[in-house]
Amino acid sequence: MSDTSRHRAGGSADLSGALSEGPLVTEGPGLLVMDVDSTLIEQEVIELIAERAGTRELGAEVTARAMRGELDFAASLRERVATLAGVPQGVFAQVLAEVRPTMGAAELIERCTHAAAGWGSSGRFRGGRGASGQAAGH
Repeated sequence: MSDTSRHRAGGSADLSGALSEGPLVTEGPGLLVMDVDSTLIEQEVIELIAERAGTRELGAEVTARAMRGELDFAASLRERVATLAGVPQGVFAQVLAEVRPTMGAAELIERCTHAAAGWGSSGRFRGGRGASGQAAGH
């Protein structure tokens, strides 16, 4: 990593990346868009909800079919979400309490915030947005 990118990253030796030139090095990030589940946080939120709904195995079967190419992403998502019908609203707070950020997630979000960068996630659940905030320490 170049001296400039190390400086922009706060001098952290444990930050992974290999920027050496260009606007990301000289100006910092402008926008970070990333997945939340198993990327920003350690868990898969839909699996945590399914576990409480008693449908984790059904969801895993749908995921396996998608991985074999039998279902596209949209169809697999619809089928997995359908297995969650009737889950009590209180489950979402329980799931949020169980969410743990991946190593470096809070620092990443903090650095983007201080660099005035925008950031977003692909989470579609209200709890997913909460998970992003929790990963950021908010």
